Amino acid sequence: MVLCGNVDDAVTYLKSLDPKFIKNPLRLEYAVNYLEHKKPYVPCYALRSVMNYRNFSNPVEKANDLIVA
Repeated sequence: MVLCGNVDDAVTYLKSLDPKFIKNPLRLEYAVNYLEHKKPYVPCYALRSVMNYRNFSNPVEKANDLIVA
């Protein structure tokens, strides 16, 4: 069982936007397709918080800074 973030509601919201407020419909379509494609990899931060998992990448980012520097 894969638990992912609330991508379905995000896609529904984006599709429900009034077209007269959309400057570039192709970018909106790209965003929707991107979210649908990446859905399995979008974490559910509320669940991670309940399970006491980290919701940040500070240690990884700091290690990357040290390696690059």
